[in-house]
Amino acid sequence: MFGKDHPHVAGIRNNIGNVHRKRDERDLAIENYESALEIYERRGFTKDKNGMMSNPDVEGVEPQLPILQ
Repeated sequence: MFGKDHPHVAGIRNNIGNVHRKRDERDLAIENYESALEIYERRGFTKDKNGMMSNPDVEGVEPQLPILQ
């Protein structure tokens, strides 16, 4: 349904990272957070002053990347 670089895919990777982080699987969490971050950056997202990823072209989407902030 979505391409591999779609922001929703990045959000899913971020959520998978959250699951791994809660299970103390740090390496897997970081791998997923980094994947999400790469997708967001390719799509033009940047960190705002609060460390949140945002894209002025995508209203209301502000994914959080806890380990990478």
